[in-house]
Amino acid sequence: MSGPIHGESDALCPVCGENEFSAPFDEVEAVCDICGFVVYDWGDSSTDEMMTTQAGRESVQTESWSDIRPAHNSTQHRFSDAIEVIEKVSNALAVTSSVRLTAAELYVEAAVSGITEGRSIDTVAAGSLHIAAKDAGGPRTLKRIADVAHVEQTTLRKTVRRLYDEFAHGNLVKSTIAAPEEYLEFLCLDLRLDSNDPADAVTLLQEIGDYSEIQGKHPAGVAAAAVYLTMDSPPPQRKLAESAGVATETLRKRLNEFRELLEEFEDG
Repeated sequence: MSGPIHGESDALCPVCGENEFSAPFDEVEAVCDICGFVVYDWGDSSTDEMMTTQAGRESVQTESWSDIRPAHNSTQHRFSDAIEVIEKVSNALAVTSSVRLTAAELYVEAAVSGITEGRSIDTVAAGSLHIAAKDAGGPRTLKRIADVAHVEQTTLRKTVRRLYDEFAHGNLVKSTIAAPEEYLEFLCLDLRLDSNDPADAVTLLQEIGDYSEIQGKHPAGVAAAAVYLTMDSPPPQRKLAESAGVATETLRKRLNEFRELLEEFEDG
């Protein structure tokens, strides 16, 4: 449900100043559709104070989630910490607001299901974001998310598997392997490449995607190789590999495989 909640027709989000709200969780009054700010209680004086002036809204934007909305109990505290992790990783990896909201919803589902017990908040929040981004068709690699969230990649991978088991059972998300093409938009955003750059990479991936040399390889590494080979002035291999979340040597192997396939095309 979008629009003003509970008759708060004049209410503005204290973070972004917009008037678009949803109520996806029973525990909260509203969530801003634009920036994801959570309103626990419209009658709370702390919420009212933050809605008084534009200057107040601008000052809030530089603060952390816990500064914007202090937690009043352990449940709110854990949720606040999870949202901060989701926001931190999302900001670093150019994740859209809709995916952030989905990640928050998945984290709540994980908490209700007991998955958070015995696991760090950071790991479960990062895993929820990984799944939300992948399900939306804009995946981010586990390595990139783990690096930004400061969690162990192996632990994050195990947590993601557990989350998939729970979410797939509830038909919340689909457990599928991301295609290399799905990583192209992020690579271009992350490396600040021209928005038209993926077109040739998509064509190349479509031409050789069915060959056994490419099957089963890390899709982000395959996408990075396609970007490198189809650009007139590609970024350095090291930066491209870092963006894709693979080792530079892995990228070089993919490049060699691509070149061999392209030579076969020319000879054929």
